[in-house]
Amino acid sequence: MLRLIYIFPVLLLCSCSTVLKYPQSGTQPIRPGLTATFSNKPFKTEDKAYQIPPEYSKRNLLNHFDSVTSKVQADTVRLEFSNNGKLTIFYHDGQEAKSASYNGTFSKKGYFDIIFKLKVVKIPPLLPILYSHVERDRIRFYLTKENDLLICRQWVSGGNIFILSGGDSDKTKNFFHRAGQ
Repeated sequence: MLRLIYIFPVLLLCSCSTVLKYPQSGTQPIRPGLTATFSNKPFKTEDKAYQIPPEYSKRNLLNHFDSVTSKVQADTVRLEFSNNGKLTIFYHDGQEAKSASYNGTFSKKGYFDIIFKLKVVKIPPLLPILYSHVERDRIRFYLTKENDLLICRQWVSGGNIFILSGGDSDKTKNFFHRAGQ
């Protein structure tokens, strides 16, 4: 019994992680009003996923948004971060210019955050020892010191009933060069 008292807190502390943290020393803040054009293909990818095909983690910039833009093979993508927390992306699908808008928030830490899905159920609310269920899908945009774009994508799906828990998650970081550099 005493061993269980020690094991439980250790497992609890080891299972938590800061998912999308990126060192602020390597970034500069994204400000409202920023407009920039980036390459659609990443030059570097960091992935925490296990046993997945490499083409899944080598997402282009448009793959991070929705099923419509993920099929487009554009060379560059222009991003406009507006003052009211809206990101508008502009790209060319063949000869046709298209755009899409997404609502997000500017963080005090200098990144722009878009949450595609957030579903959290906790019973009881503060310490969910009886039941919990979490589904989250979000992306964060950072600017590196070299003016490249860093996109951190995270999805989590999991939960617990009493001490039984399960779920899956993935974290991917894609770096995109600014067009014209």
